Amino acid sequence: MYGLVFGALVGALLGLLVRAAQRCRRDFASVSFMQPSRYDAVADEAVRLLAATPSVVAFTDTGERLVGQLARRQAILNPKGTIYSAKRFIGRHFDEISDEARAVAYDVVEGDGGAARFKVRDKLYAPEEISAQVLRKLADDASKQLGERVTEAVITVPAYFNDAQRTATKDAGRIAGLEVLRIINEPTAAALAYGMDKKEHETVLVFDLGGGTFDVSILDVGDGVVEVRSTAGDSHLGGDDFDRRPADGFQKDNGIDLRQDPQARRTSQFLMASRASGLVVGHEAGDEARRERGTGHAPEVDPGPGSWDVA
Repeated sequence: MYGLVFGALVGALLGLLVRAAQRCRRDFASVSFMQPSRYDAVADEAVRLLAATPSVVAFTDTGERLVGQLARRQAILNPKGTIYSAKRFIGRHFDEISDEARAVAYDVVEGDGGAARFKVRDKLYAPEEISAQVLRKLADDASKQLGERVTEAVITVPAYFNDAQRTATKDAGRIAGLEVLRIINEPTAAALAYGMDKKEHETVLVFDLGGGTFDVSILDVGDGVVEVRSTAGDSHLGGDDFDRRPADGFQKDNGIDLRQDPQARRTSQFLMASRASGLVVGHEAGDEARRERGTGHAPEVDPGPGSWDVA
């Protein structure tokens, strides 16, 4: 994951990568910053060992809003109130996202003008609002690490994003209180991060296997220019889809469709994603919970698969 900066700017410029995954990990976004002679990645404030923040926003029964790792950890206990994979819905109409809507545990409904909306406890949220909460947290975490307020950002998006999706992503940045200087393609970001724009003219093939998609892009790079010549891929092949396979196998072997139960579906996805990303689950989560007390939030810890009673 890489943060990008264009030119020398006064103050800190934030590079935000709004991606569904990191190394096929689902629902992660990362943030980096660059100043003259300084470049670093920003960790999730709640879990400093992670140089990425889960792109998850939760609304609890008590009216509390959680963002990032704290939201992700309570997802099993609050499947209908935990929003993830918002990137798959941003800038799209309800009649375009039937497959995506069936794949998540929360409710996706049609809003004004046919727009896709998330329904949580009788309140509707736009994907841009959810994404803005993640962006705001990234900016706040970066501000704490930098010691100064971050107000500007460069955001990357998949190369296949259309104008509506790019505009919606920029709107999310504005809602988060950020001045979005530029929206750039993720393959371009990768090429810049590897310094390929400094080389002589070359043609580069970029593979991007993330949380929601598997994309392949052909770039022309060199002389300070990175141009996407073509891109193709599968928008339903990524970490999210890998996480759903255990439920498919369970249904095949036992005749029980876990996807009909939001909590069971979210549990299977969470366990797969947690193990893939190196996070702890079950009884091991106790140690993480004790460390988390220092953040001022009293965590809820699910007992894990050892407590399941499958009849």
